[in-house]
Amino acid sequence: MNNLQLNITPSQRTPSVDYKVEDDRISISGRLIPENAIEFFHPLFEWADQFFNNQDKKRLEININLDYFNTSSSKCLIEFFRKMEICQNNGKSINVNWIYDKQDESMFETAEDFMNVIDLPFELKPI
Repeated sequence: MNNLQLNITPSQRTPSVDYKVEDDRISISGRLIPENAIEFFHPLFEWADQFFNNQDKKRLEININLDYFNTSSSKCLIEFFRKMEICQNNGKSINVNWIYDKQDESMFETAEDFMNVIDLPFELKPI
Protein backbone atom coordinates (compact mmCIF):
# COMPACT_ATOMS: atom_id res chain seq x y z
CA MET A 1 0.00 0.00 0.00
CA ASN A 2 1.71 3.16 -1.17
CA ASN A 3 -1.20 5.45 -0.39
CA LEU A 4 -3.92 5.66 2.20
CA GLN A 5 -6.55 4.00 0.05
CA LEU A 6 -8.15 1.06 1.85
CA ASN A 7 -11.18 -0.96 0.77
CA ILE A 8 -11.97 -4.45 2.01
CA THR A 9 -14.99 -6.21 0.55
CA PRO A 10 -17.25 -7.82 3.17
CA SER A 11 -17.87 -11.54 3.42
CA GLN A 12 -20.11 -13.64 5.64
CA ARG A 13 -17.38 -13.58 8.30
CA THR A 14 -15.74 -10.20 7.77
CA PRO A 15 -16.92 -6.60 7.62
CA SER A 16 -16.48 -4.03 4.93
CA VAL A 17 -13.66 -1.60 5.53
CA ASP A 18 -13.66 1.62 3.59
CA TYR A 19 -11.45 4.67 3.94
CA LYS A 20 -12.83 7.82 2.34
CA VAL A 21 -9.80 9.97 1.58
CA GLU A 22 -11.88 13.05 0.81
CA ASP A 23 -13.77 12.82 4.14
CA ASP A 24 -10.91 11.57 6.33
CA ARG A 25 -13.24 8.78 7.46
CA ILE A 26 -12.74 5.04 7.85
CA SER A 27 -15.77 2.80 8.30
CA ILE A 28 -15.80 -0.79 9.54
CA SER A 29 -19.26 -2.35 9.13
CA GLY A 30 -20.71 -5.83 9.44
CA ARG A 31 -19.84 -9.07 11.19
CA LEU A 32 -16.28 -9.56 12.44
CA ILE A 33 -15.59 -13.25 12.96
CA PRO A 34 -12.68 -14.06 10.65
CA GLU A 35 -10.93 -17.41 10.86
CA ASN A 36 -7.69 -15.52 11.45
CA ALA A 37 -8.20 -12.09 13.03
CA ILE A 38 -4.53 -11.11 12.79
CA GLU A 39 -4.52 -11.86 9.07
CA PHE A 40 -7.72 -9.85 8.55
CA PHE A 41 -6.40 -6.88 10.54
CA HIS A 42 -2.96 -6.85 8.92
CA PRO A 43 -3.96 -4.37 6.16
CA LEU A 44 -5.69 -2.19 8.78
CA PHE A 45 -2.55 -2.14 10.93
CA GLU A 46 -0.43 -1.24 7.89
CA TRP A 47 -2.92 1.47 6.96
CA ALA A 48 -2.80 2.88 10.53
CA ASP A 49 0.99 3.08 10.34
CA GLN A 50 0.80 4.89 7.01
CA PHE A 51 -1.82 7.27 8.39
CA PHE A 52 0.48 8.05 11.31
CA ASN A 53 3.36 8.82 8.93
CA ASN A 54 1.29 10.96 6.55
CA GLN A 55 1.93 14.58 7.51
CA ASP A 56 -0.93 15.85 5.32
CA LYS A 57 -3.60 13.98 7.29
CA LYS A 58 -4.47 15.74 10.53
CA ARG A 59 -7.83 14.23 11.43
CA LEU A 60 -9.74 10.97 11.20
CA GLU A 61 -13.29 9.90 11.91
CA ILE A 62 -13.64 6.19 12.68
CA ASN A 63 -17.11 4.69 12.22
CA ILE A 64 -17.54 1.29 13.83
CA ASN A 65 -20.84 -0.44 13.02
CA LEU A 66 -20.46 -4.09 13.94
CA ASP A 67 -23.31 -6.44 14.69
CA TYR A 68 -21.01 -9.05 16.25
CA PHE A 69 -17.33 -9.79 16.78
CA ASN A 70 -15.39 -12.58 18.47
CA THR A 71 -12.70 -12.42 21.16
CA SER A 72 -9.71 -12.56 18.82
CA SER A 73 -11.21 -9.75 16.75
CA SER A 74 -11.81 -7.73 19.91
CA LYS A 75 -8.11 -7.95 20.74
CA CYS A 76 -7.18 -6.81 17.23
CA LEU A 77 -9.71 -3.99 17.38
CA ILE A 78 -8.09 -2.80 20.61
CA GLU A 79 -4.70 -2.93 18.89
CA PHE A 80 -6.09 -0.82 16.03
CA PHE A 81 -7.42 1.71 18.55
CA ARG A 82 -4.03 1.73 20.30
CA LYS A 83 -2.42 2.70 17.00
CA MET A 84 -4.97 5.49 16.69
CA GLU A 85 -4.12 6.63 20.23
CA ILE A 86 -0.51 7.02 19.12
CA CYS A 87 -1.70 9.15 16.20
CA GLN A 88 -3.75 11.30 18.56
CA ASN A 89 -0.85 11.64 21.01
CA ASN A 90 1.22 12.94 18.10
CA GLY A 91 -1.15 15.75 17.14
CA LYS A 92 -3.80 14.12 14.97
CA SER A 93 -7.49 14.51 15.79
CA ILE A 94 -9.14 11.10 16.09
CA ASN A 95 -12.86 10.55 16.80
CA VAL A 96 -14.68 7.23 17.10
CA ASN A 97 -18.37 6.82 16.34
CA TRP A 98 -19.64 3.53 17.78
CA ILE A 99 -22.85 2.80 15.89
CA TYR A 100 -25.03 0.05 17.34
CA ASP A 101 -28.57 -1.29 17.33
CA LYS A 102 -30.36 0.47 20.17
CA GLN A 103 -31.82 -2.88 21.26
CA ASP A 104 -28.40 -4.53 21.45
CA GLU A 105 -27.40 -3.92 25.06
CA SER A 106 -24.37 -6.17 24.70
CA MET A 107 -22.86 -4.03 21.93
CA PHE A 108 -23.54 -0.89 24.00
CA GLU A 109 -21.76 -2.42 27.00
CA THR A 110 -18.87 -3.50 24.80
CA ALA A 111 -18.47 0.08 23.61
CA GLU A 112 -18.39 1.25 27.21
CA ASP A 113 -15.68 -1.33 27.95
CA PHE A 114 -13.61 -0.01 25.04
CA MET A 115 -14.11 3.53 26.27
CA ASN A 116 -12.64 2.52 29.64
CA VAL A 117 -9.40 1.20 28.14
CA ILE A 118 -8.92 3.35 25.04
CA ASP A 119 -7.98 7.02 25.31
CA LEU A 120 -9.91 8.27 22.28
CA PRO A 121 -13.11 10.31 22.09
CA PHE A 122 -16.00 7.89 21.57
CA GLU A 123 -19.52 8.87 20.62
CA LEU A 124 -22.17 6.19 21.07
CA LYS A 125 -24.76 6.34 18.29
CA PRO A 126 -27.79 4.07 18.65
CA ILE A 127 -29.78 3.37 15.50
